[in-house]
Amino acid sequence: MLLLSISLSLLLSPQDPGATRIEWQRTLGDALAVQSTTGKPLLVCVNADGEPFCERFANATYLDSAFVELTKGYVCVIASPNRHTEADYDSLGRRIECPRFPGCTCSEHQQIEPLLYARWFGGERYAPRHVGVDAKGKVLFDRYLDSSMQTAIDAILANKGAQTALPPPIDSDDMLRRSDAASRRALETLFANADGNGRRQLLKRCAQAGNFPIDMLRIALRDDDEETFRAAVNALAAIGVSECGIDMQDALARCDDNDLAASLLGTLTRIGESDDEARRFVVHSTTAQVALQKRSEVPFAAVADATDRDALERALDEAEAAAKKNPDDANAQLALAKANVELALLLLPEGGSTAPLLLEDGKRAAERAMAKLGDEAKVTALAAQCVASWSLGLADQAQAPAREFVKALTKQSAQSMPQALLVEALRTAGRSAARAAYASATAPEGEADKKPALVPAEIAQAAFGLGAALQSPLGSVQDALETADLLAFAGARKEAQDELRAAMRRFPWSRELHDAARRRLLQDRGAEGLLRAYRGYEELVDDKATAAWFVGYAAIVAAETLSKDKRNAAALSAYDECDAAFVRSAQTNADYADSANHFRVLALAGSALLLHARGDAAAAVDRLVAARSLRPASMSDKDGLGREPNAILRRVQRELKEQGKTELAQRLD
Repeated sequence: MLLLSISLSLLLSPQDPGATRIEWQRTLGDALAVQSTTGKPLLVCVNADGEPFCERFANATYLDSAFVELTKGYVCVIASPNRHTEADYDSLGRRIECPRFPGCTCSEHQQIEPLLYARWFGGERYAPRHVGVDAKGKVLFDRYLDSSMQTAIDAILANKGAQTALPPPIDSDDMLRRSDAASRRALETLFANADGNGRRQLLKRCAQAGNFPIDMLRIALRDDDEETFRAAVNALAAIGVSECGIDMQDALARCDDNDLAASLLGTLTRIGESDDEARRFVVHSTTAQVALQKRSEVPFAAVADATDRDALERALDEAEAAAKKNPDDANAQLALAKANVELALLLLPEGGSTAPLLLEDGKRAAERAMAKLGDEAKVTALAAQCVASWSLGLADQAQAPAREFVKALTKQSAQSMPQALLVEALRTAGRSAARAAYASATAPEGEADKKPALVPAEIAQAAFGLGAALQSPLGSVQDALETADLLAFAGARKEAQDELRAAMRRFPWSRELHDAARRRLLQDRGAEGLLRAYRGYEELVDDKATAAWFVGYAAIVAAETLSKDKRNAAALSAYDECDAAFVRSAQTNADYADSANHFRVLALAGSALLLHARGDAAAAVDRLVAARSLRPASMSDKDGLGREPNAILRRVQRELKEQGKTELAQRLD
């Protein structure tokens, strides 16, 4: 009868919203540690979205109070290949639990599967699947491909251990020692509720912790307090295990202290002796940094070359005549190659068929010249050859001459080369090498498990070429974007930030550049780091109205991020910064007023909602009234969180009426 009653409860009863949940352990290592302590068998559950039995296990059985009680006789882990959330952590480093399997993150139930497969699945992947393993490693049962879910449930019931729960942790020392999920949650709650000094004291003890409290460290690494961040970095560097490699990379992206960064890099280097991913990060990031520094060795003229089409056409006529007169003269062929490619570079933006024809002629002339030229002159021929090939869409043919160009480039050869050709050759060398580097991270078809290759030579060439092109007088927004992308790919995220911020001063009008900078800063330094990066920006550029507009936009992005994280006080302050910046922009240049007022409406409405939530009803109403008067059309637009100012207004008005604040509510009619 017992089996029957459990079966009916598990398979037929609706979900009890008040039922306790299965205590999924976060990792296999944690589960084995808990098993060692308790002696309970391990229960391995495998689930996949869409399969009928899997859906019933996930949405009914695993939520049923009787089954949850049954699983207390096990140490439980869940494996599923499907993701159910966009991210595993929010911008403050707090865990975002999987809604299907609460207690673990989606990455945790995805990453555990290969480990389980290697130990217990016998080379076969099935879902649903339930495996019981005793404390000595003996498989007690392995149920899959059953015609009834009850078969697995019966096996779980028959092999359960003692259904006694672990006692709660006694104190912080106990939390730092134990690996069970409940103790980890308790530690993270303790840290979240502690003041700055309490947090730092906990972090100092992390290096001696027996359970590697990575989730607490992730919160600390995103703490806006610099001392807490430093304490977290020191703990991370001292613990130094491969599982925290990505966290060290995140910390390096925020770290402005060279000594602290060196400590992290030293730990990563040590980890890299046995961890391919850590080694790749260290090699690529340091290679990119060194190569970027070398770009200063390229001599550029203070002013870009003149782009006189008539002069370039005359030079081409003269070069053609000289080459026709002395077809075997390598220098004449080199002059012809330069003249063709220089004119083609000028004409390429216009489209049409002329530029490709010139590039073809330039490419052939450069190839003819190569065999008879001296080393210094060969650099120019290589430049013409790689630029022509790349511009014609022949990326594979550009690769070798681009590589040889960088190797052969000297200060003297750079000075003797037309600047437009020099910069375009550097740009081509960078793009060609970046293309190869990016390809190295993509596994060939059918080789999904293949590890990305180590490509320091490509990273060095790409960082040098793209960085040097950006540094030149002919540098462009696109150069900045490509340089930052390459640096981020190589792991040099702080350097990517620096390049974008420098480019913002040089090209303050570029929306695409500011978009990239905001994304990079928000990811690496958080919302408040983004705000700090834009403070003072207006002082660095001449166009104050444009600068203020982008300051305002960065502030509203930060405010919405802070609102999403429920950091209401910080969000309200960011909204105020946003409003003030857009006011300055509109006052400085009337052409910006309409756009500025649109975002002011969104900021006023967003801040009104925060004021209303904290009980400052009068201030909330004032802001909503101001928003509606400022630009009525924007009241029906959505902000970055998908909220309409009109909807916010109606909500505030409704709740004020419910609170009996009729007079305030009427102001919103």
